[in-house]
Amino acid sequence: MLDLSRIESGTMPVSLDTVSVASVVDESRSMVAALANEGDVRVHSVPSVAPAYVRADHLRLRQVLVNLLTNAIKYNRRGGDGTIHWSLDAAGDRVRIEVRDTGLGMSQEQLAHLFEPFNRLGAESTRVEGTGIGLVISQRLMHLMQGELVATSGVGVGSTFALSLHTAALHPDGVAAGGIAGLQASSAAQPAARTVLYADDNALNVDLVLSILKTRPHLHVLVARSGREAIELVRRERPDLLLLDMHLGDMTGSQVLRQLALEPNPRKLPCIAVSADAMPAAIESASRAGFSAYMTKPLDVRMFLRAVDTALGEG
Repeated sequence: MLDLSRIESGTMPVSLDTVSVASVVDESRSMVAALANEGDVRVHSVPSVAPAYVRADHLRLRQVLVNLLTNAIKYNRRGGDGTIHWSLDAAGDRVRIEVRDTGLGMSQEQLAHLFEPFNRLGAESTRVEGTGIGLVISQRLMHLMQGELVATSGVGVGSTFALSLHTAALHPDGVAAGGIAGLQASSAAQPAARTVLYADDNALNVDLVLSILKTRPHLHVLVARSGREAIELVRRERPDLLLLDMHLGDMTGSQVLRQLALEPNPRKLPCIAVSADAMPAAIESASRAGFSAYMTKPLDVRMFLRAVDTALGEG
């Protein structure tokens, strides 16, 4: 309801940037994995041959995809499939992302009322929970991102929801302008080699941060999958910077810092917290624990790199 009211009032913040379709699809699939397992629905992606980048708000595009995938699971049959596929159009200036399901589908009359607020098209009489505004919000978010959302369906054959977004501008070497790979260090002189340790137990988060830090080729990045492994790597590798997820499987980020402070000869190691918890109390607690910066997920790439550079004395 809050999202819908902000859209209606024109106060919904949307920031268009270069977004990797493959990355946001992987994040969205990860977020609905538990629901898919519960509903016995296989959710899989069929990527395009060429990498695709779109002009979009990363957070809002993920919100739309999560909503569509959630519906593809909720309104499917047990043992059914949910498929997400993307491709460039013939002109190469738009990317089409399709979310298909093998559910009961909808009649043409139902389709005509699909994007009406609070109209659940009869689903309110079933056990499937919902509010009737998810698709409305998704369609309007797509409009804010200069895109489209349309649906096709047939009774007994499932439904397809198609997103269309402008492709991102590409450099001649094929790298997305303004994207992660375009954020190389601006300094003419190559900085000295440094070691960064990143601790996170989520594989998708690790892949994302590694791809971001590739734009700093002088950084040697180590990865720890748990708090205990992070402590061992700090002892053995003596990194120049520690990036800590605040909710590791065995310890919190603050517990890792407290443990390191108990070492016989503790080093003054700059530490940056990385967390999905954006509440002021969590940020204040991390600051008291000794973190020099607090980065919230989904990461703002430029802010994240600026924090890394500053912590290493290169900003």
